[in-house]
Amino acid sequence: MATMTGHRRWTAALLAVLLAVAGLPAARGGAVGEPVGTVTFTHASISGPQGLTAGPDGNVWFTNAGGDSIGRITPSGDITTFTDTTINFPYRITAGADGNLWFTNRFGNSIGRITPAGVVTNFTDASIDNPRGIAAGADGNVWFTNYSGESIGRITPEGVVTTFTHVSIGFPGEITAGPDGNLWFTNKRSSLPGSIGRITPAGVVTTFTDSAINRPDSIAAGPDGNLWFTNDSNDLIGRITPAGDVSSFADASIDHPTGITAGPDGNLWFANTYLDSIGRITPAGAVSSFTDVGIYYPTAVAAGADGNLWFINPYSIGKITPAGAVTTFVGNGIEDPLGITTGPDGNLWFTQYYGNSIGRITPGGAVTVFDDDTISNPHGIAAGPDGNLWFTNRDEDDGAWAGASLGRITPAGVVTEFTDVGITNPMGITAGPDGNVWFTNFNFGDPTESIGRITPSGVVTTFSDVGTEGPMAIAAGPDGNLWFTAYDGVAGWIGRITPDGDISTYTDASINAPTAIAAGADGNLWFTNFDGGSIGRITPAGVVTDFDDVGIQRPTAIAAGADGNLWFINDAASIGRITPEGAVTIFTDANTDDAMGITAGPDGQMWFTGSGIGRIVAVEDEPSVCTGSPGIGPFTDVAADHPFCGEIEWMGGTGVSGGYPDGSFKPSTAVSRQAMASFLHKYEGQPEVTLTEPFFADVAPSHPFFA
Repeated sequence: MATMTGHRRWTAALLAVLLAVAGLPAARGGAVGEPVGTVTFTHASISGPQGLTAGPDGNVWFTNAGGDSIGRITPSGDITTFTDTTINFPYRITAGADGNLWFTNRFGNSIGRITPAGVVTNFTDASIDNPRGIAAGADGNVWFTNYSGESIGRITPEGVVTTFTHVSIGFPGEITAGPDGNLWFTNKRSSLPGSIGRITPAGVVTTFTDSAINRPDSIAAGPDGNLWFTNDSNDLIGRITPAGDVSSFADASIDHPTGITAGPDGNLWFANTYLDSIGRITPAGAVSSFTDVGIYYPTAVAAGADGNLWFINPYSIGKITPAGAVTTFVGNGIEDPLGITTGPDGNLWFTQYYGNSIGRITPGGAVTVFDDDTISNPHGIAAGPDGNLWFTNRDEDDGAWAGASLGRITPAGVVTEFTDVGITNPMGITAGPDGNVWFTNFNFGDPTESIGRITPSGVVTTFSDVGTEGPMAIAAGPDGNLWFTAYDGVAGWIGRITPDGDISTYTDASINAPTAIAAGADGNLWFTNFDGGSIGRITPAGVVTDFDDVGIQRPTAIAAGADGNLWFINDAASIGRITPEGAVTIFTDANTDDAMGITAGPDGQMWFTGSGIGRIVAVEDEPSVCTGSPGIGPFTDVAADHPFCGEIEWMGGTGVSGGYPDGSFKPSTAVSRQAMASFLHKYEGQPEVTLTEPFFADVAPSHPFFA
């Protein structure tokens, strides 16, 4: 679990004050300088894993690209994840000669190192460009491929980076240490159909082409002294000798092979992505294939220290013995959460769209996941009037959503599916004021688009009208009706449907691709304008007001908070709050990057889905309230209604700023860089500075702010 510590909170407040008094623009739109408090986050312990390797500690380590974290799994299946702000779509991972794990940050354009204890260090260099494959070299360094940079990189244990370019290196993918002391790599598109490359520790590059090499993907050193690779395009397993002689092996059980590795049994093992199987090939070329319900779209294989082969599924880690026995581990079960709501049992319930499951998380963070064969691409979820949770099953895999349905799950986890000709492509769902559950059937241009109603016993009725084209989200209004957003790809509007099925629509020039809608504490409905980049409000009488703010950026979800405000998700990786009067505040945190759904929790805090389940916790000691008026508080010229009064008082109360001799703060006076340095130094407790030589060329030891 990652938390925003008090240190970061106060730093954010201090920097907001500095920006304000210096007259500098905020980095993001909306109000700034009011930290929301602690963002706690329950990460998916397995979320889009991409690479795995045996660690020096006897465990298997893997990258969580979906959760921007590094995972460790013991031979018995106990999982620990490590997060760090520098981890950005980690891709491949390898054990280094220094006893640590090294990994590539594809989106961060950096190389990461993590100790067995979980301490992360990040190394950047201008030459690192979309790094992918990584391997420990015989020279004690770590080598990696720069896919977009079309080069091979080398990084020392101390973090010194060197890159090697060559005309024959083109989109290099994976890399491995060869038995000859060199590094071998796959060139996916150096010149179609690709090649196998070799680079010496000194950086001398040689490439090998052959008719059997066709978009080579993964590569590994075999127990026979050769290099083995997978071909992405022609479903072959290839072998290349250190001298460059190529052989290939075909078999009906090989389909999109990838992630090849040497096994402890003297064979090579690989993943058959499209066949949902793990393959084995002997040095002589004999192929075997292993299937199991626990093998699903595998993408990588690695030999573990326990004598087994470990592999990656999209949301699980699997283990297969040399004899073919399969065990899979799903971690805490969080995988791609989407919709979220508070349940009648005092817990949070959420849908897992690609995980085909429903999750429950307690306010304390305990996660339970419920699987059922009838749950298929669940989208929206709502607490029903019958004490159960109801959700929409879009069933994307059936094509045209042929298997779409509605689901009901009891607080104990018992699932019931409801199918009906009127359930065509359900998306939004809510409890209605009439004791029934209401939902939208959304499918651009399809005549089955409608508003649906289902009774607790499962009786379905649908209502269609010209106004029900493109219905997306739906919410119960304070007027006893249901309100929904609609968008036909060109125009958007807000719809209202009575419990009897009478439909009205409301248009306004400001309504632009409305997506989500929620009832506010002020008696109105609030909605998001995705393309318009604004938040809209509509009264029960249909009067529309648009709130545009630079901080509102393609909003996707909205919910009423216990604080009387509306909270929304920005597609620009942030969470926003808007008051009934329209004042906007934007909150960002490392964990809001993938925020999707949002709801008020049973604990009065806001909960959201992303790469895991997050909660925004209000902190009572935030410096947001002033104690007096000019002449009463710490500074004589800071009134109680000043937008940064609380933060400025905090600066005075903690000694970060003593103000001017006359007792004023002068909040509109610009701040020099030396004054900013003084503020930060005081904030850190005025630590001793041991520098004897200037760090900056223009700051001499005699400078009053040198320390």
